[in-house]
Amino acid sequence: MNVTARERRLSAVLAVAALVAAAATIGLVGRAWFFFYDEWGVILYRRSGGASAFLAPHNGHLQATVIVIYRVLFAAVGLRHYGAYRAVEIGLHVVCAGLLYLYASRRCRPVVAALAAVLFAFLGAGWEVLLWPVNAGFVLPLVALLGCLLLWDAGVRWELPLTIVLGVLAVASSGLGLAVVAGLAVEAALLRKPARLVVVGAVGVSWVAWFVLYRPSALPPAGLRSLPGASPRGDVGSVGYSSANVGRLPGWILRSARATVEGLCGTARPEVAYAVGAAMALGLVWALLARRVGIRFLAVGGALGVFWVLTGLARAAAQSPEASRYEYPAALLVVLLLVEVVPRRLPAAALGVGALAVALSLLGGIHTLNRAGGGAKAAFGAEKAALARAERCRGRLPAATPLDPVRAPGLTAGPFWVATSQLGYPVPPERVGPNDSCAPGRPPAR
Repeated sequence: MNVTARERRLSAVLAVAALVAAAATIGLVGRAWFFFYDEWGVILYRRSGGASAFLAPHNGHLQATVIVIYRVLFAAVGLRHYGAYRAVEIGLHVVCAGLLYLYASRRCRPVVAALAAVLFAFLGAGWEVLLWPVNAGFVLPLVALLGCLLLWDAGVRWELPLTIVLGVLAVASSGLGLAVVAGLAVEAALLRKPARLVVVGAVGVSWVAWFVLYRPSALPPAGLRSLPGASPRGDVGSVGYSSANVGRLPGWILRSARATVEGLCGTARPEVAYAVGAAMALGLVWALLARRVGIRFLAVGGALGVFWVLTGLARAAAQSPEASRYEYPAALLVVLLLVEVVPRRLPAAALGVGALAVALSLLGGIHTLNRAGGGAKAAFGAEKAALARAERCRGRLPAATPLDPVRAPGLTAGPFWVATSQLGYPVPPERVGPNDSCAPGRPPAR
């Protein structure tokens, strides 16, 4: 079936409209969101300093690019305008969905590419990434992956230097970057492209060197860790890979796959996931028999498998594979797999069924986003009140006083006062009444 210029134009309009609508929806749903959990570690222990501020691990991850983003925002808006942080995260998601459309439109019918972009743009199951800016570390490796695949398909002149840049972007954002590099290495090896393989391998080796040689003893800048009330280890935390999790891997991967399918379907009903998963499995069997499974499918599948294995080895004992931030990258990789096997010649009825399925998923995604943002006003209202009390009680609380152990564990009064003196106040102290006690451990009267 020939693709007409009209279909290309309409598909592009649909994709752009979906991205604009998704950005507006995410911005509206998350309007009550505020500095939360891991972000306070960046504020307290990464806002200044040299290499260690960027290279010391956070929960086991190298997140240098995320620290760069926050440092730029610290300089630009301080802590006064959280909307700027959310705008960057939403922008990165839109870029990722846009690259997905550009990539898919070169490998399947433009209308199918537009539907794929809509499906991913409204991925409510990935709300932790969409609403929480510190999770940019899960978006940037995917941007790097799509960028590399587009470059390799186009065969541009500066392919290798750009591959290095995108590879470093991936591994310097989170552990997901290692899965991205693994997938790219699979493709380079199967295509017998030694230059690509050497470049990608060098990036992977550099991450392994960081992980083995630098990560175990690295800490954030000493000047920020030595402030009164600060943690001697800053925000490094301790997460490592455990051989005890090897036996949990099969169950982890199966649950991850089910959660990913549920997320793409916009529902948490397991029977829907099983039905759609079975249909996808039958489609894969058909693709194998029809010899539609190519090298790109194997490369993306390799990246997905490495991601699930690495997260399982590190998190299987402590966290659930249904965590929203894990569903986000897995969903994109599954969409890329579908793009590889979907027939280019689809009857109108099949396109109609696909469009209906995407529309239902879109509604489910918006519902999930609304539910995730629904409790934000109350939750972050309590956090803002605690921070405002700390500011009003400046100097009258012990420096080690925890401010909000639920939403900001590790945030203590002394480092908070120093950070806000440098970056500005995230909330005005007037939110707390003059009669509220400044005694340690006493919450403000509401």
